[in-house]
Amino acid sequence: MIEPYIIVLSSVILAACNFALWMLLFDEEFYHLLESHEGRVREQLRRENEEFVEKMKGILELDPEAVEVVGFGENWKKRLERINNLKREVEDLRRRTVWVYYWGIASLFTASTGLLLPKGLEIGGFTLYPTALGWWLLVIGVLVMVGLLVHYQVIENTIQPTPQGKPIPADQGPLENMRKRLPL
Repeated sequence: MIEPYIIVLSSVILAACNFALWMLLFDEEFYHLLESHEGRVREQLRRENEEFVEKMKGILELDPEAVEVVGFGENWKKRLERINNLKREVEDLRRRTVWVYYWGIASLFTASTGLLLPKGLEIGGFTLYPTALGWWLLVIGVLVMVGLLVHYQVIENTIQPTPQGKPIPADQGPLENMRKRLPL
């Protein structure tokens, strides 16, 4: 009879951990990294544009439509579009963090059903225990949270400033940054 209470407590812990995790990850530092990434890409595009104009100056004077043939403008637009897509992806990720709460709430409902039906439901010779379903809903909630965290990691690796070809050192990754911010 204690199992439903354990599920309720586990659901509350899952919700609290989810809230704390995303509050720590989506902080000012993250948004500063996102803005600086955008600035770096725009600066790189500006430099490439200047180099392109300098190299192609003679050709551009003869045929201004040569830029279209080379496809420089189209490539430039695609890279700017990637920045905007990354911003949309961050906002989508932020909105999807509530999915974990949905699984926790469903788990709470099954735990309350487990309090009302401690012996389970007899369905065609099969006994369905609501608390067993509650545990699986909690597991799904944890897996959703892990999946969202992996998606966050992919985004942060994209915006992290690193020298070309060098991986992020282990002591400078996002989990290490989060550890530095925790008051331990």
